Amino acid sequence: QAHQSVSMSSDNYVLENMVTYEKLPVVVHELIMIEAWRTNLFPLLQEDLAQKCGIKAYHMLYHEATLCNLLEVLLYYDYAVEACGDIVIELIDYTCRQIAWLCRTTLEDEEEDEDEGDADECNSSHAETINDDSNLGTIIRQRDDMQWRIALASVTILRYLCEHASQLSLSAKARILDIHDVPCLVIPLIEAPPWTRRDGRNWEKFKPCQNGFNNKGGEWEIVPPEDLLKMTIYEAQPWLILFNILCDKEMRERYHFHSFRKDTILRVRKYLNEVLLDQLPVLADVQRYMDELTILDAPPSTKSNGLVFEQVAPVRESLFANTDWKVEAINALKTKFSEKESKDDPMVIELANLYADEGIEFMLSGNETLSEVEAKKTNKDIDDITISESETKDPERTSICATLILASDLNVKSSKIVYSCGNREGLLQKTSKGNFIRYQLTEITESNNKSASFTIPEGDNSEQLFTVEIQDEDGFTTVLNCNQNLKEMLQCKSPAEVHAKRNDGCWVSFGSLETKFVVQVRCCLVKHDETFRVGEFFLSTAASSNELGV
Repeated sequence: QAHQSVSMSSDNYVLENMVTYEKLPVVVHELIMIEAWRTNLFPLLQEDLAQKCGIKAYHMLYHEATLCNLLEVLLYYDYAVEACGDIVIELIDYTCRQIAWLCRTTLEDEEEDEDEGDADECNSSHAETINDDSNLGTIIRQRDDMQWRIALASVTILRYLCEHASQLSLSAKARILDIHDVPCLVIPLIEAPPWTRRDGRNWEKFKPCQNGFNNKGGEWEIVPPEDLLKMTIYEAQPWLILFNILCDKEMRERYHFHSFRKDTILRVRKYLNEVLLDQLPVLADVQRYMDELTILDAPPSTKSNGLVFEQVAPVRESLFANTDWKVEAINALKTKFSEKESKDDPMVIELANLYADEGIEFMLSGNETLSEVEAKKTNKDIDDITISESETKDPERTSICATLILASDLNVKSSKIVYSCGNREGLLQKTSKGNFIRYQLTEITESNNKSASFTIPEGDNSEQLFTVEIQDEDGFTTVLNCNQNLKEMLQCKSPAEVHAKRNDGCWVSFGSLETKFVVQVRCCLVKHDETFRVGEFFLSTAASSNELGV
């Protein structure tokens, strides 16, 4: 939902709620915990996980990537960085660890390419495991792929932390400048960029997806030689980190230069050319600063003998000080990963429901979520009430009809599309306002396809574009108006939004939980046109006693 809000340029209520209810420190804490699991427990469990619990293992790895990517979206705002509080030190340490891994991995790959024949036995064994088609090879490839994407997101997170340094405490600034020496840390990312590689005769760059986001985060694309100097989003991040540190007055005054730091930073001066400055004009200040740095007489680097006070990272310190990882691995195998996965495993079903199509559609609609978990025919619902086939079907509910009224122009006669739930079974969902039943309605209007299409109205009349009339089993009619700014929501401001609205569409909602009716309609952009067509239609109503089996 946070991704959807950013891509649609709408209110990011996910961020607002996480700041209001102080949940960002919880996210960072969870991120540190899952990293500790990946680095310390996973190597001990990988063989057993590959044989019995591959799905669970993948979701645990994916969970870290999801949290990291969520922070990448939210920390764009300075007040989100401030809301992290003291635990931001843990986040700084985390991002620097991932960047160090990224630099080390890139350099190791280059050394192997230069001297493939002299690889030691350890590297050869690892390479054989990676290329293995067995379950173990698959799970290790998944881990390496997730860590790669986590490291890319960490570069962006660190850039936001440096950009919003005014919101950080003195301890956090000291962490960036003194403990981790971030300006020197990101230099290898510029000299040997991990997001650029050569595959045979072709150069490839890792670029974000065209629609702005997906579950992979990006993809490798072949780049023509004439476009190699065109900067991608990932290539810009290390330069922006340098800009935010070297050109910010407060950060520059706290960053003490010595000969090693001077020589390391000046290594990238040669890359500041006109092509780069045309794409990132702010780097002109970095170029000028480096020119001044060349004439600076920096003292030699020496180890300080003074007493230094620094804030520790309490979460990671306590975790590693009080945990016996071998014992934890044995306990995990006895409890969480004792049985082999099957399609009837409750945890596997829960993980599958988390990313089910209907659940994703409901989540991306921008409404209050009726439920994250939907009941299935063969499983218990979230209230542990078993819904049998006879209980799920309610004869009275089959008479519910909904009419969607489209008015592409207020001066033109409106068109109507009639829907009915027919004999479809609904899905029980639990909400803060009680239990609801969600139906997917089917169009029963005998009309051509044009009646199911509309265009964005001119002026400020977009709120009158859609109206839904619902007739219940007692003959009462309820009128619901759209509760979203359709004109702002449907307009495409970039090619990425055009691509997203053609393929995924956007969801228009009506009503609320208080009205006992919630309607959601998918609208997809028609290719080569500014017209939208109406897609799936979902209706959620307050559950009756018959539907609950009471």
